[in-house]
Amino acid sequence: MTEDKSKKYFGQFAALARERLDRAQKNLGPPAAPPEEIVVRELHSLGDEAELLGLRDIITFAREAEHAARTSRQDEATMHEWKAKLLVAIGRLEAAIRAAEQPAQPSAKASALREKFRAQFAQSATKRYERAASLLSGAGDQAPLDNVASELHTLGGEAALVGSADIATLSRIAEDAAHRNDRRVLRHALDQLEVAIFAEDVPGAVT
Repeated sequence: MTEDKSKKYFGQFAALARERLDRAQKNLGPPAAPPEEIVVRELHSLGDEAELLGLRDIITFAREAEHAARTSRQDEATMHEWKAKLLVAIGRLEAAIRAAEQPAQPSAKASALREKFRAQFAQSATKRYERAASLLSGAGDQAPLDNVASELHTLGGEAALVGSADIATLSRIAEDAAHRNDRRVLRHALDQLEVAIFAEDVPGAVT
């Protein structure tokens, strides 16, 4: 496939992917009883379409979101958990689509900075995650989570600087949840963040 055709097909895919994500999110509805079959169908189709173009990150996160959407729910509590997990998965999927739309071409200066700070990031990422998790654990049920959001904001910025896209994305999702005091989404995002840090082979990552 020529580069021009590849761009054309990806442009069509990106537009369709955004439509599918929009329909999936609209059908999350109120926590009482979202029509999950529509959500599953849209995410499954999005993953299949990404597979045709070989978009690995989008395939991965589409399947992750689809799996989250298929998870069974028996009562209102598990419904809230289901929605929180799915929102985190969809957030990662949205970030993957944005990244594919605008592939980064770092300058020589940016690449040099990335290498300079990579070792420092490896040493600090786990500590920032642990501080955020500890602050969340110590906060009262209705207490503001500004300190948690601050740690996550810094972690997200550092991750973006060194090119750790998934950590940056999850940090932003968690930070947004902290600002909204949405503790379910925040906890699920932190769980995924812990895994992402470990996957990056950051020394001292918690397993």
